[in-house]
Amino acid sequence: MFFHYYLAAFSYDFEGVLTLDDIVSVICKKLEKSKESIVICDENNSRLSDDILPNLSNDSHVLVYDVGRVLMDGLNKEGRCTNKDCSFFNKVVVENCGFMESERIYFGCCGTCPFCGALFEVLALYLKNCHFDMFIIRDDQTPKETDDIDADKLRPHYFDLMLLSHSERYDFNVKQVGDYVCRKCHSVIPDCNCDRVHKKSICEQCSKQDD
Repeated sequence: MFFHYYLAAFSYDFEGVLTLDDIVSVICKKLEKSKESIVICDENNSRLSDDILPNLSNDSHVLVYDVGRVLMDGLNKEGRCTNKDCSFFNKVVVENCGFMESERIYFGCCGTCPFCGALFEVLALYLKNCHFDMFIIRDDQTPKETDDIDADKLRPHYFDLMLLSHSERYDFNVKQVGDYVCRKCHSVIPDCNCDRVHKKSICEQCSKQDD
């Protein structure tokens, strides 16, 4: 069985491990964390329970998050809660933003604590189980659009906003897996599992016009 803690993947031989408590114990020991400090889910992001356990095999994947930092599909903003009255004050929390268009991201932009509603400075982004593109805006230069990027549900894409300069801006377009719209004619494109669709997000007809 494999378990994933954010961007790190661990494999472990769970042979002989028969109960949920056994799995929790193994993961806590490996990560050196208490069971109260983590949330364990199956690969579909459902919290691991005795009902789900029989469906797991040696090839299964489970996801491990810190409490307050569970990632959902799409865009996730991470930062530290600033509300002294919140139980997560000064702890790292994640706002699940989901799928969105033209979400402006920059050094010092804000997110919202999911537990109290207080604003926090976004320190990092995680993109999970989605595909996305973004416009990169630097100073007075013409914005540059990236190709579509696929984000896995087991190993999300991570962006450290502390590495951005104060002049950089990014507009994120985050879409569901399999949801592709042509950048030129804006029609919905059937997912045909090819680079033209997955990277360029161009329908067949517009692609032929370019040729």
